[in-house]
Amino acid sequence: MWSESYTRDSNKEVALKYYHNSQESIDYLINEAKKYPAKYESFQVLHGISQNPDTNDYILVLNISINVTNWISGDEKIDDYILERQLKINNYDDIVLEWVPYNQFNEIKMIGKNGLITVYSAIWKDGPLYKEDIWSNYIKDSNKKVALRCLHNSQTSIVSLINEAKKYPTKYRAFQVLYGISQNPDTNDYIFVQNNYTWKSGNEKIDNFIQERQLKINNYDDIMFEWIPYSQFNEIKETGKNGLITVYSAIWKDGPLCFNKQYENYTRDSNIKVTLKCLYNSQESIDSLINESKKYQIKHKTFQVLYGISQNPITNDYIFVQNNYTWINGNEKIDDFIQERQLKINNDNDLIFEWIPYSQFNEIKETGKNGLITVYSAIWKDGPLYKEDIWSNYIRDSNKEVALKYLHNSQESIDSLINEAKKYPIKYKLFQVLYGISQNPDTGNYILVLTWASGNEKIDDFIRKMQLKINNNDNLILEWVPYSQFNEIKEIGKNDLITVYLAIWKDGPLNCSKLHHKYARESNKGVALICLHNSQKSIDYLINEAKKYPTRHKAFQVLYGISQNPDTGDYIFIQNNYIWTSGNEKIDNFIREKQLKTNNNNDLVFEWIPYSQFNEIKKTGKNDQITVYSAIWKDGPLCKKSIWSNNYSRDSSKEVALKCLYNSQEPIDSLINEVEKYLIKRNAFQVLYGISQNPNTKDYILVLIWASGNEIIDDFIQESQLKINNYNDIVFEWIPYNQFNEIKETCKNGFITVYSAIWKNGPLCKMDRLSNNYTRDSNKEVALKYLQNLQESVDSLINEAKKYPTKHNALQVLYGISQNPDTEDYILVLIWTSGNGKIDDFIQERQLKTKNYYDIVLEWIPYNQFNEIKETGKNSLITVYSAIWKDGPKYKNNRWSNYMRDSNKKVALKCLHNSQESIDSLINEAKKYPTTHIAFQVFCFECLYNSQKSIDSLINETEKYLIKHNALQALYGISQNPDTGNYILVLIWTSGSEKIDDFIQERQLKVYNDNDIVFEWIPYNQFNEIEETGKNGCITVYSAIWKDGPFHYNNWTKKYDKFESNSNKKVALKYLYNSKEFIDVLINEAKKYPTKHNAFQALYGISQNLVTGNYILVQKDFINFANWTSKNEKIDDFIQERQLKVNNYNDIVFEWIPYNQFNEVEETGKNSLITVYSAIWKDGPYWHDDENYTRISNKKVALKCLHNSQESIDSFINEAKKYPTKYNELQALYGISQNPDTGDYILILIWTSGNGKIDDFILESQLNINDYNNMVLEWIPYNQFNEIEEIGKNGLTIAYSAIWKDGPLYKEDIWSNYIRDSNKEVALKYLHNSQESVDSLINETKKYLTKYKAFQILNGISQNPDTGDYIFVQNNYIWTSGNKKIDDLIYEMQLKMNDHSDVVFEWIPYNQFNNIKKIGNGGFAIVYSANWKNGPLEYYTNKSIYKRNPNIMVALKCLHNSQNISNKFLNEVKKYSINKRSNILNVYGISQNPDSKEYIMVLQYAKEGNFNHWINKNYKYFIWRDKLSALLNIINGLKEIHQKTTGRQPFYDRAHDHQLALDICKGVRPEICEPEAPRCYIDLMNKCWDLNPNNRPNVLEVNELIVSFHKSYGRDFYIIENEEIEMQFKKAEEYRKANLSFIKNYQIATHPQAIYTSRLLNSFTGDLSEYDDNSQCLDQAI
Repeated sequence: MWSESYTRDSNKEVALKYYHNSQESIDYLINEAKKYPAKYESFQVLHGISQNPDTNDYILVLNISINVTNWISGDEKIDDYILERQLKINNYDDIVLEWVPYNQFNEIKMIGKNGLITVYSAIWKDGPLYKEDIWSNYIKDSNKKVALRCLHNSQTSIVSLINEAKKYPTKYRAFQVLYGISQNPDTNDYIFVQNNYTWKSGNEKIDNFIQERQLKINNYDDIMFEWIPYSQFNEIKETGKNGLITVYSAIWKDGPLCFNKQYENYTRDSNIKVTLKCLYNSQESIDSLINESKKYQIKHKTFQVLYGISQNPITNDYIFVQNNYTWINGNEKIDDFIQERQLKINNDNDLIFEWIPYSQFNEIKETGKNGLITVYSAIWKDGPLYKEDIWSNYIRDSNKEVALKYLHNSQESIDSLINEAKKYPIKYKLFQVLYGISQNPDTGNYILVLTWASGNEKIDDFIRKMQLKINNNDNLILEWVPYSQFNEIKEIGKNDLITVYLAIWKDGPLNCSKLHHKYARESNKGVALICLHNSQKSIDYLINEAKKYPTRHKAFQVLYGISQNPDTGDYIFIQNNYIWTSGNEKIDNFIREKQLKTNNNNDLVFEWIPYSQFNEIKKTGKNDQITVYSAIWKDGPLCKKSIWSNNYSRDSSKEVALKCLYNSQEPIDSLINEVEKYLIKRNAFQVLYGISQNPNTKDYILVLIWASGNEIIDDFIQESQLKINNYNDIVFEWIPYNQFNEIKETCKNGFITVYSAIWKNGPLCKMDRLSNNYTRDSNKEVALKYLQNLQESVDSLINEAKKYPTKHNALQVLYGISQNPDTEDYILVLIWTSGNGKIDDFIQERQLKTKNYYDIVLEWIPYNQFNEIKETGKNSLITVYSAIWKDGPKYKNNRWSNYMRDSNKKVALKCLHNSQESIDSLINEAKKYPTTHIAFQVFCFECLYNSQKSIDSLINETEKYLIKHNALQALYGISQNPDTGNYILVLIWTSGSEKIDDFIQERQLKVYNDNDIVFEWIPYNQFNEIEETGKNGCITVYSAIWKDGPFHYNNWTKKYDKFESNSNKKVALKYLYNSKEFIDVLINEAKKYPTKHNAFQALYGISQNLVTGNYILVQKDFINFANWTSKNEKIDDFIQERQLKVNNYNDIVFEWIPYNQFNEVEETGKNSLITVYSAIWKDGPYWHDDENYTRISNKKVALKCLHNSQESIDSFINEAKKYPTKYNELQALYGISQNPDTGDYILILIWTSGNGKIDDFILESQLNINDYNNMVLEWIPYNQFNEIEEIGKNGLTIAYSAIWKDGPLYKEDIWSNYIRDSNKEVALKYLHNSQESVDSLINETKKYLTKYKAFQILNGISQNPDTGDYIFVQNNYIWTSGNKKIDDLIYEMQLKMNDHSDVVFEWIPYNQFNNIKKIGNGGFAIVYSANWKNGPLEYYTNKSIYKRNPNIMVALKCLHNSQNISNKFLNEVKKYSINKRSNILNVYGISQNPDSKEYIMVLQYAKEGNFNHWINKNYKYFIWRDKLSALLNIINGLKEIHQKTTGRQPFYDRAHDHQLALDICKGVRPEICEPEAPRCYIDLMNKCWDLNPNNRPNVLEVNELIVSFHKSYGRDFYIIENEEIEMQFKKAEEYRKANLSFIKNYQIATHPQAIYTSRLLNSFTGDLSEYDDNSQCLDQAI
C-alpha cells in the first residue's frame, strides 16, 4: 500500500467475454464496459478490452470469480439479472448471486409443498461463494446444506420470477438469503436456492405473510417469525378464557430460532415455555388474523413477543405463539386495553401494565375516602414485573407496598375506567405509576393499583405533576407523606395562621445518588412541620402556597412533601429547616419569600437578626435620614462553604455596617422597597445580610458590608459594584487619600494634574476564576488624576469615571475615587496617563482593543528608557536608530498568564521629522503596523522629525502597524525626543525602501511554522569576515559571518527568537550590481528562493552595502561558486532549478561535479552507448543531518558515461530527469560531470550493473520495498568480496564462502534509516554461463523470499569479471547430499521451521567432525560423540541473522547397513525434534561415513550419558520426588515408561535369553521388594505388567496417576491430596536411605548375559508358540 509505482501481476488467469460482431457497434460495447465497477476489490472486475485478430470480435477481459462455463442459464433475462446483481457487489458481506446447475445438488429430499411451490432440502456440492473478510479472496463453502424452493410453471413468466428474487436481502448474514437460481431439467421449473427454510401452513396468505416477515430480518435481535406445527407443543394447559380467546401454557419442543453471535448462525432454544393464544373461528378471516399479528413487536427483547402462528388440527382455530402472558379478567374492553399497553412495551424502563387478581393483596388498610373513591394501602404478594437492566429477563418485585384506588361503581362505565387509567405514565422509573387494574370480588368495583395516593384528587394531581417535572439528580421529589411517619413531634413556634413543629421523619426524603443514579431514602431525617390551620377548606390556596418553594435539594428552604393531621384535618408542609421571625407579618412574609428563592450555595440567606447579635458598635457616618455604624455580628451570616456542601453554617464575628433608617417603623413598605435594591448574592461587594431593629428607638436597621459619606458617590460606587459578575471585573472603590505614598507630579495642564503614587493596600482582585475570595495587590504603583474643582459638580466626576473600562485585564482601568483632604479635589485612581490628549486617547483606544494574549500592548514610552542609541539610516523625512529598551515591551506567555516585560529589548527608533506639528499624521502612520505578536515587525523605533507639530499625523502613522505581540512587524509604542520634540515610532526593523519593506513584511506575514524562514532586512554591519568566493558579469559572491544569525520559531515559548546556537552564522552574500536602480528586479529574484529552513538553497533576507548602495541577497553558505557552473547554460539552469526545489532533508542536492573530484576510476562495464566506472568522489554528496547540510566525503559512486552526449543536451537532461530525487530511494542521481578528454557527459549514480535488464529488475525490486523487514536486493561489485573459498560444487553451480566488505543494507525498525552490516559472511552461488540467458537468471532470482529474517535470502547479484558468470549473493548456503530422498527430507524438515529458535536441519559433510569417540552400542546402531567444527546455524535476534555456533559436541548415530536409504530410516529421523523446547532430543541433520557409506543421524549430545548410567551413579540422591518428576518428563517426551524406581535393572540377575522370553510370556515379572516402593506405585507397576494388554492402563491414565502421586508427595509445591499415599512414599524413602549399600550390591552383581541394548529377538520369540498356547505373548514388547 506504500508502493509509489505500479507493478504487473504476471501470469494472471482471466475470463474473456466475447461479444460477437461487436465491432459493428462500439457504443454498445462501451456501454457494456461502463457497467463494471472501478475498484480492484469488487467481485466482478473488468481489467480491459481486447480483440480477436481472426474474427475482429471485441473481448471484455474479466477476473475469474465464478466457474465461467456454468455462468449462463440459457435465458437472457435471468442472465442479465444475475450479472446486474454481481456488478453491484461492493462489500465482502454481499451475497454473490449465481446460476447454479441442477447437477450440483445431492441428497435432494422434499420437506414441504403447496399449490404453487415444492420445497426440498439438498447438499450443494460446490457451495456458495463468500469472503471471510474484506482482505481475503472469494472461496466456496462446499457441501453446503440448502433449501430448494421449486416454483411451479415459473418458466412461463421470467419477469415474475425475477421480481420474486428481488425481494430477498443481499447481505450474507440475513436470515433468509438467495444464493442463486437453478432449473429442474425434467420439469423446467425454476428453483430458488436458499440458505434455509421454515415450515409452511398451507394457506397462501399466511405463508406469504410469514415469508414477508422473514425477508425483512436484518438484525440478530429480530424475531424469527414462523409457522409452527401444533405437534411441536407439549404440556398444554388452559390458563385463561373469555368470549373470543382461550389462553394455554405449553412447552415448544424445538423452540424459537435465535441468532448465535459466537458462531454467526441461527440455532433453536429448545423446550421453551410459551403461551398459546387460541383465536376462535380465526380461520374464517385470515386478513383479520394477519392484521392482529402485525400489532406485535419484532424484537426479541420486547415484553410481548409473537414467535409465530400455529393451528389446532381439531378445531382449525389459528393460534398465536407468544413468549409470555399475564392474567385476563374476562372483560373484553379491559383485556384489549391491557394487551394494547403490553404490545407497546419496547424498553426495559417501560411499565408492564397487567390485570392483578384481588387475591394478590394482603394487609389492606383504608387511608383516605371521598364521594367517588376510597384509597387503601396494601401489600402485593407477587409484585410488579420489571427488568434490572437491558440484558436481563423480567422478574417480580415481591411484597410490594402499593396504593389501591377504588373507583366506586366503575363497573358501570368501563370506558371511564380506561380513560382514567390512560392518565398515568408508562415508565417504570417515575414516582407515580399505575401497575395495573384489579377488581373487588365483593363490590365489583374496579381498582387502580398505584404507587401512592392522598385521597384528594387535586393534591394527587399536583404532586404527580411535580414528580413528572423531575429531570435532574438535584431535583426535589415532592411526596405525600402519611402522618404516621413522624416521631418526636415538638412545637417550636406559632401565630394565627400556622404552628411550627420539629419532628423525625422515619423513612426520610428520597435522594438520588450521583454515583449510582439510584434513589434512596435518608431515614430518620430531622424536619420542620408547618401546620396550616384550616387548610383543608381551600386546597387551591394550599397548592399555590406549595408552588412557592424551590425544587432543588440544595436550596436553603425546601418542601419535601405534604401530610395531614388525622385529628384536625389540617394539611402540613414538611420543610428542611426554620429560622427566626420578627413578629411583623409583612417583614416575616418578605423574609420568607426571600428565603424561598435561596436555591444556590452562592445565594445569601436573608434573615431577621436580633439587635443583641451586634458588638463593638461605632458610628461612621450620618445625614438627615440615616446614621451609619460599624459593628461585629457575633453569629455571622448563614452560608455554604462550597457547592458540594449539604448544610449551611455561620461565618461568626463578621464585621458589618449598620445603616439605621430613621422612623422606618412607620412605613414598612418603604423599608421593604429600600431592601429590594440590594443583591442577594453572597460574593457581591455590597450585599444586605438582613434586617434588625434598635430596641430603644424602634428604628429598623439594614445590615450591610460598607457605606460612605456622599450619597451620589456611594450610589455610583454601589451601582458599579453591583454590576460585578466576573472574577476579572474591577472592584471599584472609595479609596482614602492616606492610602497613597511616594506622590510625585508627572504632568499638568489647565484642568488636571497627574501624579504617580504607591497605593499601600492596593486594589481588590481574584487570582483566577476558581478563586473564592478577593485579595489585595498591596503597594501597587498607580497614577492619580486630580480633577480640579469637581467637588462642585459630582455629576461631572461620575461621568468622567464612567469612561474607563471595568475589567482587570484591560490596560487602562479606574480603580476608584479618592479625595485630597486639603484641596478637596476629587481624584481618579488610574494605571497611566500621558501629556497629549490625542495621543493618550489613541493609545487608550488601542489598549482597549487588546483582547488576546498575543495582542501588542501599545504604550507611551519615556525617551529615557532607551540606551545604546545608534543611527542606522537616514533620508529627508526620517532617521532610523537602533537602541536598547530597558524595561522592554509588555507580553503574556499565554492566555492565562499575567503581563510581564521583556527587559533590555533591542529595538529601532523611527524618528519622524517635525511630527510634533501634525499629531494626526503621526497617528495615521502608527495605524499601519500589525497589532499582534504573531506579526514579525515589532522591535524597531523610527524617529519622526517635527512630529511634535502634528499629533494627528503621528497617530495616523502609528495606525499602520499591527498591535499583535507575536507579529513579525508591529509597533510597540510612541516616544518623544526631549531635545528635538520629534515623535518616535518604536518598531522592529526598516530598510528605508518602501517596496523592499512591503515585500519583506509580506513574506513575514506568511510565516506559519518553525520551518518557515523569517525573511528579514539585515543591516550590513551584521556581517564579519567578508571574503570574495566567486564572480561573474552580474554578481559577486562573498562568504561572511552573520553575527546575530537568523530568526527561528521557538515551539516552547511560541515566539521567534535569535538562538545563541544560530549566532555567528556562515552565509553567502550574493551582490547584485546596480540593483538599487531596479528594486522590482531585486524582488523578483528574491521570490525564486524557497521559504523553508530545510531547503538547500534558502534566502534569509536582504541587506545593502552602505558604500556602493548595491543590494545583497543573504543565502545559505552551500555554494562553492568557483565550481558551481558547467559552462553550459541549459545544464546550469537545470541544476539550479533542481536545487531550488530542494526543501526537504530527504531531497537529493543535485550538483555539477568537477571531474577531478573522482579518484580510483575503474571501468566496470561497457556497451555501444555507455561505459560504466566505479569511482571515489572526494568531497561526496550533500547530506542533511537534522539541521545543516554536510558532505559525505570519499563516497563510492558509479559513473555512467554517455557517449557523445555533448551533442544533444536536451536528450541528456531528459535522461537525468528519469532518476528519483529523494535520498530514501536506493538508486539516485547525485549530479552531472564531464570527462575533460572526451567531452562526454557523465551521470553520477549510486550503482549500475551494465546490463539494462538486470538494472531494471533490481530497481523494480527496490521500488517494491514497502516494509522495513523487506530484503534490499542490490548489484554488488565483485571486488566487494574477500576471503573467497570454494565450499561446494555440482554440475551447474559452484558455492563459495566470502566476506562482503560493505555488507547488506537493512533497517533495525520501521523508523530507522538503512545501515550496512559490514564484513558480512555470505555464500556466493556461481551460475555457469548465466550471462547467456539473463531472463533465466532473473526468473531464478524471483524464487527467493523477500523478507530479511527468512532463513534463505538473496542479498544481491554480482558477476565474476574473469568468467562473466553471474553470482547469487546469499546469506548462507546449505550443503546437498547428492541423494534425492535425503535432499527432499532436508527441504521438508526446513519447511517445518515455524520459529527462529528451531534447529536448521541440514546435510553435514563428514569432514566437519573431529574427536570422534564411540560412546554406545546397540542392536541397530553405534553412537559416537564428536566435535562439529562449524556447528549448527543459530538465529541471532539482536542482528536478525543466522550464524553458526562452532565447535559444539554432538552425537553421531551410525545406523548399520544404511547405505541404501529406506523409508524406515527417514521415518526414524522424523521422530526426533527440531523444536529446542521439546522433551525429545534435537536432530541437527544427516551425514555419511565416506568409508562405510553408512548414513549418520547427527543428534543433540546428552553429556550425562544414558539414564541407566546416571541412575547407577546418582541413586544415592535420587529421592522419590525426583523419580516422579523424571517419570512425568518421560511420559511427556517419549510416551514409553521404563521403570526406574528400585535402582536396579529388571531381571538383572539372569541371562536375557530364550528361557527368559518364555518365562515372561508365562507371567514372570521382575521381583519387587515392597519396602523399596510405595504400595500405590507397586499396584500401578503390576497393572502395567498385566498379561492381558486390555487390562493395562494407557499413557493418559498413567500420567494422571503419576501426577496424583507427585502432588501427594508434594510438600513445597502442592497441597497434599492424599495423606495415605504421602505416608507410603515417606516409608519407601526411609527404607531407601537405610539400605543404600545393599542396593549398591545389586548394581555390582548384574548377570554377565543381562543385555540392555536394543536388538532383534526373533531367535528367541520365533518358536514361543510351541511352548505356550497364549498367543498374546507374541504381541508383547520385550
